[in-house]
Amino acid sequence: MYNNKKKSLDKLLSHLILITIGLIVLLPVFSIISVSLSKSGSLKAGLIPENVSFDNWKYILGIDYVNALGEQVSSPYPIMKWIFNSLKVSLLSAF
Repeated sequence: MYNNKKKSLDKLLSHLILITIGLIVLLPVFSIISVSLSKSGSLKAGLIPENVSFDNWKYILGIDYVNALGEQVSSPYPIMKWIFNSLKVSLLSAF
């Protein structure tokens, strides 16, 4: 009887530790995604942005879009080209 309670307590404690570590690891990832989806690009509004916007993603991926002022915005960074070139180099070096 005592052995079963000890095993259950050990199992509960290990699960709590693993859940805590998982939350500690996932919080920065959630923060990064939250900042990327906020219009202001900051965490001032909190972890869950009120106004979700994909403008930051469009900008970094090189997709043209119209901002709030009605201006056409295009990114000066050819990220997709860089990703494609990295993929080509890695595939050519692997095979």
